[in-house]
Amino acid sequence: MDKRFDWFPVFNNDSFTPLVDELVDRSIVMLNRSDQGGSKEKREHALTQIARHILCALFITHQQTGMHKHPLSVSIPLHKRHYSLGDINKIPYVYPNKVEVVFKALEALNWIEVVKGRYSSSYKMSVTVMTVQDVLAIKFAALNIHWLEQVPLPLAKLVEVRDKDIETKQASLIPLDSLSEQNLLHDYQQNLHTINAHLVQQCIHLDVTDEQLAQVLKRKGINEQTQAPYEHFIDMSMVQLRRIFAKGRLDRGGRFYGGWWQGISGEHRPVIRINNKKTIEVDYSGIAINIIYALKKTRLDPNKDVYDIGLPNWQGKNDKRRPMIKKVFNAFINDEKCNYHLSGAAIKVLGCNTQALKDKIIQTHPVMADVFATDIGLQAQYLDSCVAEDVMLSLLKLGITCLPIHDSFIVTVSHYSILEKQMFESYQKVMGAPIVLKDEVIKSHRTLTTKNKDMASRPIDSDILSNEDLLNEYEYRQQGNLMQNYFKSYKDTFNDTNRCTSYKT
Repeated sequence: MDKRFDWFPVFNNDSFTPLVDELVDRSIVMLNRSDQGGSKEKREHALTQIARHILCALFITHQQTGMHKHPLSVSIPLHKRHYSLGDINKIPYVYPNKVEVVFKALEALNWIEVVKGRYSSSYKMSVTVMTVQDVLAIKFAALNIHWLEQVPLPLAKLVEVRDKDIETKQASLIPLDSLSEQNLLHDYQQNLHTINAHLVQQCIHLDVTDEQLAQVLKRKGINEQTQAPYEHFIDMSMVQLRRIFAKGRLDRGGRFYGGWWQGISGEHRPVIRINNKKTIEVDYSGIAINIIYALKKTRLDPNKDVYDIGLPNWQGKNDKRRPMIKKVFNAFINDEKCNYHLSGAAIKVLGCNTQALKDKIIQTHPVMADVFATDIGLQAQYLDSCVAEDVMLSLLKLGITCLPIHDSFIVTVSHYSILEKQMFESYQKVMGAPIVLKDEVIKSHRTLTTKNKDMASRPIDSDILSNEDLLNEYEYRQQGNLMQNYFKSYKDTFNDTNRCTSYKT
């Protein structure tokens, strides 16, 4: 599995600088005379920027390979067709020739192992990929660092306004013409920069053993279109958020993406830690349907189960069909062209076909009668993204780290009541209506395999540890596993720079 080098974050740690300098020095020697346009300072600046980005990508994949127990690599497209500042699908560097020089310098230093790509005039190609060789692995190990502070993303990369080409289906960035839209975009960029500048100074990690870590960071699934199985490996370096709008408008879409915690299974999120402190997640219950009710100037009964649409033998919140109903419900709301249809397996479980299920939803929620086959889903996403922005900024003013997952948020347990209060207030502020909240559970490496729904029914003395359990816990804390080293590296970074002695949460 490989990821393009420019999709990785950049670190500003001084400990990386000697490696960057060594790579730049070799690159300068290898630079062709024809590639030496511009001043010496500009050439060296461009090479340094590229070298640092590629080294950061290699460091992350080397680190993540240890976490995932699965080989990872970095792709590095070398043809100029892959580079453009204005195309979201291309690499935002204006010097593809210098990228190639840095790549060749890595080879010359014997720092990477390479599988060369192939190109043809018909655009059929395979991209060059590289993995860390032993020489560079030893240099990385000598740094003795695990957590690294990232450079906050520039404003221009934080908010994207996209639209899809009707024929090619390719997404592209849409420029905003009006001054009012440009000002609003700038506000969104500044707000997200403030949030990211805080997030990059936090240690967001997991309370798990090394064996559990590899399981938690690997997601398995089935592609709904091809029905092919797939594996997705979560990259814990992804802590900065982006906001993505749709249809070329600032009032469609707009949700926050990019945080690695968003890809973790709901069963595993309770072991997320912020600066080594336990966390809790609080959800808005049925936020999409609540927003639609609010837009229709009516109120959803807070005591009603949103997903109880009259299916026979409904077992309430614990009904096994409920997750499927929730998934299908959201699919209908976001299906503008009526392309979504229930699978055969879903029809068998639910006992009705696509149209019959829509009819049941409309009968239960009459406000839905005229929203199918519209862009109501993107409207709802915009409004819940405004709520999310207000929650995060409000908590940030109090110095509280808040991790968004679209319609839910994670904070340290000590800030649980503050989060709940703020979620109520932010929703009321944006939508002018109340809403019901639902809190999740708190887990650790000892209870990782316990289902969230079963945590409340555990014996009351489950967390009272025997002498043997206490000894095992002590040994676990002393052994220095990957996540403990990750947090220790974070503490060492802040102690070395004398920036703080108590870690923000």
